[in-house]
Amino acid sequence: MYGGATQTTLQQRALEGEYLAQQARDLSERLTEHDGFRRSLEEKLQQARDALEHYRAVSKKQRGQDAVGTSSRSSSFRPNCAKPTSC
Repeated sequence: MYGGATQTTLQQRALEGEYLAQQARDLSERLTEHDGFRRSLEEKLQQARDALEHYRAVSKKQRGQDAVGTSSRSSSFRPNCAKPTSC
């Protein structure tokens, strides 16, 4: 009398177990994919930061060279005056 019901319940539990095991495998696979995607984004972010740091360093160096060049050029364009107030 209880044998058939017990067998059916056992089969249902086995199916539930398989279903849950498949869900766990699927979630594990998705987690692996997301980790790879996250790592890729972190690498791109680091590359962007490195490029920005390089740009800033080059810009700073260029501004320094422009400032030195401008001051030396402006001093060479001053007219020679006997009196500084007459220029």
